[in-house]
Amino acid sequence: MGREREVEQLEQAFSRAKQGELRVLRIVGPSGVGKTVLLDAFTRGITQRGDGTVFKSRCLSAEASSYKGV
Repeated sequence: MGREREVEQLEQAFSRAKQGELRVLRIVGPSGVGKTVLLDAFTRGITQRGDGTVFKSRCLSAEASSYKGV
């Protein structure tokens, strides 16, 4: 994938969040740069290790609201 540095940053933030620290991360970039691939790799690791449950959502440009409650 070639985004080891970014995955490591996500892993560090996740580790600190598991210790009770508040973490908010923002993944931004133009279309096609690999934001989804990056997050898929990160969340797959969480699931494979059994570190948590991952809920996913997405925003379609035709929708007025980007968040759909679970």
